[in-house]
Amino acid sequence: MICWKHISILSLGLALLAGCTTTETEVTAPPEPTPYDRANLTFESDGFVDSRSGWFFPQSLLDEWISPQAWEYDKTIVGIEYVKAGGLLDISTMPLPIEDSAIENGTVSIVAYPTSYAKEDTHPDSFLGSIPGLMGLGHQQRNGIEEFWAYQKQIEAGGYNLWKLVKLQQGDSPDRIFHSQLVLKKLSKDKSEGLIITVGPAADCYVVIVIRKYLRSKDDLDSFGKWSYEVLRELNLKALAS
Repeated sequence: MICWKHISILSLGLALLAGCTTTETEVTAPPEPTPYDRANLTFESDGFVDSRSGWFFPQSLLDEWISPQAWEYDKTIVGIEYVKAGGLLDISTMPLPIEDSAIENGTVSIVAYPTSYAKEDTHPDSFLGSIPGLMGLGHQQRNGIEEFWAYQKQIEAGGYNLWKLVKLQQGDSPDRIFHSQLVLKKLSKDKSEGLIITVGPAADCYVVIVIRKYLRSKDDLDSFGKWSYEVLRELNLKALAS
């Protein structure tokens, strides 16, 4: 005996399934946070501002040195690098290695970090640009001059010799006194590395500026000093009478 009732119910179910369409809804997950999410560094038409100190860093220095990278690590450390270039470059928001060819023409590296910051050992130096590999980052000293001498001690341990010392002021702010030193390291018979390291306070941060170049003669050294001071002036730092 054929059960027509069951056949009718089955036919109805198949007909419903055949006539139904299902719409898949795509759920887009929010992007994973990265350590380079920016909170303090803001971009403007011709430069960058660290909102903690209000310090403006131009995208180009002396019309020839351009910033190809401006980044912020862990919403704490701001970094900017300048290299010699023929025009504006794409800006990376993560640190990039500085090539030897760039150092031949001179480079400028800037890092700003809270005065309470001390580098942890949980991340490689490359996360923080070129300065940590040269001289560490963050010494938790009570004031700018003590932070400056902490860097001097570390750079001296790396084989650099102190050559000259200068005192500077950022803008017209009497509480933003910076100290700058020229240090040299012999790399070979006819090649030395020159660094001008400038350290000082800005609001609740310390700012470190490292100007770097390979030198081969006394004339190179003289021109490096003059060029470096022009760079510091463009960064709104002026020398104070001793």
